[in-house]
Amino acid sequence: MIKKLLFPIMLGLFFSATLQAAEAEIQGADSNSKILIFVRHAEKQLDQGKDPSLTPAGQRRATQLAIALKDMPFTALYATPFKRTKETLEPISKNKEITVQVVDVKGGMSEHISRSVEKIKAEKGNVLVVGHSNTIPLLIKAIGGMEIDAIAENDYDNLYLLTLPAKGSVGLIHTKYGQ
Repeated sequence: MIKKLLFPIMLGLFFSATLQAAEAEIQGADSNSKILIFVRHAEKQLDQGKDPSLTPAGQRRATQLAIALKDMPFTALYATPFKRTKETLEPISKNKEITVQVVDVKGGMSEHISRSVEKIKAEKGNVLVVGHSNTIPLLIKAIGGMEIDAIAENDYDNLYLLTLPAKGSVGLIHTKYGQ
């Protein structure tokens, strides 16, 4: 019982420290500096075809993401047209009163990645992107981050925080969230 109570507290403290470190890294930089956060959608139903909704565990994880990022000032939230990405963003979208922007997947993977990168880079502030196991590594690399390991099909708890300073190199912090 104590573990269940301590976990959210420790997670909150960790995220607060991580975000403060990232904000400090770009502090003093011009207004073109920003933080980009990438997560894979939360747990999905396995029996709903090509566009499944989140499971109850996935809904809890989406809520945990919103709680963990409650102090992060976002200017944009991005998802794909699939229910699971939009549903993962729903709690944070409601809390922050920011409409989720959907990036089309038509035209194949490379076109989707190009469109996404163009939109993300055009944003003036911090951005949260919810994608898929096969798109998150490609997006991070295309934006200038380092190559990351493939995300397993049963892995839903990775959070990648990129600091994009106006000048200098991209920083990457990889952590876990939710339970």
